[in-house]
Amino acid sequence: MTELLILEFETPDAAGLYNKVNAILGIDAATGKGDWPPGMLTHVAGLAGQDHLVVVEGWESQIGRAS
Repeated sequence: MTELLILEFETPDAAGLYNKVNAILGIDAATGKGDWPPGMLTHVAGLAGQDHLVVVEGWESQIGRAS
C-alpha cells in the first residue's frame, strides 16, 4: 500500500528555499538524479503563487513490512 504525504509551505521565495533544501540533500528534482530516500515512490512540487509551495510524495507503506 502507498502512503501519500502532502506538505504546504508559505514563505518568501518558496522556490528558492525548495532548491536550497534539495541542494543540501543532494537531489535534483528537475532531473530526478541524486540520493533519494529509500521507500520514496514519487515526489512532485509546485508553486501556488510566489510564496506558497505544495509538495506531494508517495511512499511505500510501513504497514505489514517485516521489521
